[in-house]
Amino acid sequence: MSTIEEPYWTLGKASEYLKQEKGLNIPVVTLRTWFNALEKYKVHTLSRTEHKRERVLFQLEIDIVIFWHQQKELYGKNLSSEFMANAVQKQFEGKLNYYDLNQQTSSSSELVTMDRFIERVNDELDDRIELMKDEMRKFKEELYQEFENRTRLALPDPKVREQEEAERAKEAAEKAKVEEEKEKERQKETEILIRSYQVDIYITEMRLKNELKREAEEEWAKDPAKVGFIIKREDTAKKVQFINDYVDKHLPERMEEELKK
Repeated sequence: MSTIEEPYWTLGKASEYLKQEKGLNIPVVTLRTWFNALEKYKVHTLSRTEHKRERVLFQLEIDIVIFWHQQKELYGKNLSSEFMANAVQKQFEGKLNYYDLNQQTSSSSELVTMDRFIERVNDELDDRIELMKDEMRKFKEELYQEFENRTRLALPDPKVREQEEAERAKEAAEKAKVEEEKEKERQKETEILIRSYQVDIYITEMRLKNELKREAEEEWAKDPAKVGFIIKREDTAKKVQFINDYVDKHLPERMEEELKK
């Protein structure tokens, strides 16, 4: 597994890196689909950041993407995901690392639902940013086309044409700047929304834990374990273990029910 000291990219940054440095135009949605397939067929799992739990690519994953793209170019774009997963497994044998995110220990099982929810929000954010970038590219292309059309219809006087071209160029630059500011504002609003989701998830988790602890205590009270030969008293250690096990067992299901509301 790659270490955090290595250079790494989120899915969105990886898409930009591949386009700028490798000349490969691979959208974020496509990257996510490919790596989802590798996880589905138990070949390789992307690492996650510690705090935002975003999926990240190290150099190994960049090499996997380049290999996947090359195979598509060589043998056709209709190659199945299962075929490509097997091809990746053979090509990068000994370097891959797969682990099932759903297999958690009892002390961390309550985080499964939250991890999946945050991952889904991050994926939706990547899609939204990708869509905004695509809209921005189309907007700039339309401005450029409009500029070209007006230029061809310009007056024959070179001085007049030059002045009009300068004005149109200035107008186009101002429009582009306004759109960029709007895009930044939309991204900021999205980040605020994600933080709000994370806080809501944390509050919901704490509330459900408390409810489950109360339920566990009620269940324990029906048949409490006792210790001592002469003076029987409640076995506190077993009670604490019973409550913890009860919470670990029921919290993921309760969290999923809450998120569906």
